[in-house]
Amino acid sequence: MSCSRGNAKIARSAGALALTLLAAPAYPYQADVELIPPGRYAEVTVREIRQAKTSIHLVMYLISLPPTKTSSVVHQLLDALVEAQSRGVAVQVVLDENVDWSEDSVLNFQAVSEKNGPAARYLQARGVRVFFDDATMFTHAKTLVIDETTTILGSANWSETALTQSVETNTLIRSSAFAREVLRSLAAVARHASAAGAAEGVPVSWAFLGDPALLGRLVAARDVRALDLYLLLLRRFDGNPEGRVAIHDETIREALGVRKYPDWQNTVWKVLRRLERRYGLITATAGQDRTVRLKTPGRPSEPYQAPLNATVRVPAGYWEWGWHRTLTLPGKVMYLLGQHYAAVSPTAPVWFHSLEHLQAAHGFSSEFAQRGLRELRRRNLVDAKADVLAPGQYHRRKANRYVLRALYDPAVPAKQLAALEVRHGRQTVRRAAAYAALVYEDNDVGAIERLIQLETLYGPSVVRTAARKIGAMHGSNPKRTAAYLIRTIEGIGRDTARGK
Repeated sequence: MSCSRGNAKIARSAGALALTLLAAPAYPYQADVELIPPGRYAEVTVREIRQAKTSIHLVMYLISLPPTKTSSVVHQLLDALVEAQSRGVAVQVVLDENVDWSEDSVLNFQAVSEKNGPAARYLQARGVRVFFDDATMFTHAKTLVIDETTTILGSANWSETALTQSVETNTLIRSSAFAREVLRSLAAVARHASAAGAAEGVPVSWAFLGDPALLGRLVAARDVRALDLYLLLLRRFDGNPEGRVAIHDETIREALGVRKYPDWQNTVWKVLRRLERRYGLITATAGQDRTVRLKTPGRPSEPYQAPLNATVRVPAGYWEWGWHRTLTLPGKVMYLLGQHYAAVSPTAPVWFHSLEHLQAAHGFSSEFAQRGLRELRRRNLVDAKADVLAPGQYHRRKANRYVLRALYDPAVPAKQLAALEVRHGRQTVRRAAAYAALVYEDNDVGAIERLIQLETLYGPSVVRTAARKIGAMHGSNPKRTAAYLIRTIEGIGRDTARGK
């Protein structure tokens, strides 16, 4: 059978020449199929994007955006997506951002890939929703679904080489049933905010974070205000040789969230005194306009100087986006420690230490570390990978592996959730969010949207049954993940459809 740019009608009727399109599970679909010749992919794809009326879903391994060639075919494709978004089409882009978790590549880990960073930032700056898969998987798909009817898929990445020089095989398929099946299959791809890009921000000395007599004592005393104030003072430090920081009590009060009751200044003074007397990190003068002098952690006789090669840096978004108030003490501590361990890990940015190691090294309990890491998972600030072993083999389980993700503005997912509520209803979104919370993905809009799609496909009772199964697992069970929840939903859904 020959397929040219003229559409070939594919039918299942008796006597017709038929082509069966297969998906998993294997269902035949009636479809119009168009083979896209090499060199025509961008033209055909831009045409179809411009005709989109309701939705565009793009899942792409690589979008290589030339930094200076603004007339490139890649720019044309991205601008078509931006134009569709501006006229009301719901556009969602999912890109690969990978680290190889496999055992045989442990000496060849790559940093979280920045290959799609420029394209992601280009689209995001123009209002297009962009997600990355998580660091535990490779997303090698090159698939575009328009209006849940038209699917373009094949071998071509969105790069100048692939679209103008390489011989690629790509196909346009018009079939609502097939498009919906493709979307169902791609729903298994995780969706996260990007963690790519160089770390900038306020340096924090490992002499403080790595000393159980400092950070460990602070944690034991649950002294979150001391940590918050210390990070604030580091942020305001301008590098002068005396370690001097000028700060007003009102600034401290606002940063620490102290209510303006009559004796609030005494509360501020007590936190300053703890940093000085209990931890030896500062000296402070009296008065509302204070001069604080930072000291070298562990050597209070020496003025503080910012470490030149700090492994831990607190970005401006930590304060500007309110994370200093949102995260609890365990979450803050594990966010800081995670940066260090990722920086010094031989498999950076992947790091791994057992809870017992963290307890011994830092002087806080393994439960404290677990609470902090779990909070970061819930806030979509860390990816975690655990060994899944057979019963009776749990004693061989290795330490979990982690990759920190970038801080983000919580207002962005809040707006995305509000948009989901408009499309699907508040109760549906809240129900999906509750299911996502079972696998520590409470704030992952992509995961919530996937669960809504699965509920639409299989029905609420199937998703509820799968959620009960996952919810019955112990909190540390390595199967308690979004991927396993999705597979469970799909398995129950298929069994239900077959009458089992």
